[in-house]
Order: sequence, then C-alpha cells, then structure tokens
Amino acid sequence: MRGIASGTRVSVTLDDDTALENNGRHVRAVVPELTRAVQVQKGDQNINVNVVGTAPGYAPVHSYTFTTGRMFRTSENAARRRLAVLGASVPGMLNVNPAGIVGQGIVIRGIVFEAIGVCAEKGSQGSFFNPDEQILIPLQTVEALVLALAGGLLGLTSGVIGALAISKLAHWNTLISPGAVLLAITIDALRYE
Repeated sequence: MRGIASGTRVSVTLDDDTALENNGRHVRAVVPELTRAVQVQKGDQNINVNVVGTAPGYAPVHSYTFTTGRMFRTSENAARRRLAVLGASVPGMLNVNPAGIVGQGIVIRGIVFEAIGVCAEKGSQGSFFNPDEQILIPLQTVEALVLALAGGLLGLTSGVIGALAISKLAHWNTLISPGAVLLAITIDALRYE
C-alpha cells in the first residue's frame, strides 16, 4: 500500500463485494476486478496482455467509452458467457481492424472468447499498466477458467502418477505420449466452450 510492502494479505471475496454494494452508505459503486497477465491469440498472432475479470459496472466506473461494440451485460456475466471487450490498442497488437474484430473469436489461455466491443483510447494515465492494452472479460468466466484448469491439471497429474505406479509394480515399460496429454487437455478445454 502506497509503495510499502505489507506482511499481511487479506483476501477479498465476491461476498465482500456484495456486502459493500448493499450496505456501504457512502459508496456509489463497487466493481470487482481480478487481473492476470496472460497469452492471447488471434490467428498466428500471440500477445501478452492484462486480462481483467470484472463486472459490467467496470466501464462506467472507469469512464470507458466504446469505439465499436459494447460492454457485456450482468446476465452474460452470470451465465459465464465467454465474451471479451478489448482495450483500444489490442486490435492493432493482433493485426486486425478494430471494427472488424467484433463478433470474432480470440483465444485466451487456450479458450475461445467472442470479442463484443473495443474501448476508446484512454492512454497510460501515469499508471504501471496501459488500460488500452488490456481485455475485459466476465469475472464469473475467470473463476470457471481457474477451476477448469486446476481440475484438468489435477486429473492429468493423477493419471500420470497412477500410470507410472502401475507400470513400476507390474514391471511394464510405459510411455506417456505427449500427444495423448495434449488431446486430454484439448478435450477438457472444449468441455467449457
């Protein structure tokens, strides 16, 4: 906080967000945010940008306007729709036309999201990151993505350890095919599309 590291870390939950929104007497708006730097792909273009899992109120709270498209809605957030709102610089980073990307898919950490809007340029505003180089997605989708990846990795790890253990006990020569591992991860990711 204010440039000073603290040994105490407090986790804030969506329940805290709801409590603040419902009970905060002097609070005008509450918007949750979960930011991660991740790889994003479109065609043969790969970029690393901040992806912000948030709620529809993010746009008005941060004074975002749109050059094309729109922000996702509360119902779309609750339904865990895979929608993406791009910062002003992101289409250029992906070598696509800002107006043309709306309705197209982009891949965030291996999962396809539909681009539904492009924000107007804001500039870096003296912060550590440039808001024009970020992507907004529904917060509920971020939670589902984390759970899916964690569950998939746990299953994959269990399978590999089990196969190696049985191989050792039965004195079999076992090969764990990278292709089979990739196929399992792909099928797991497609379940969440």
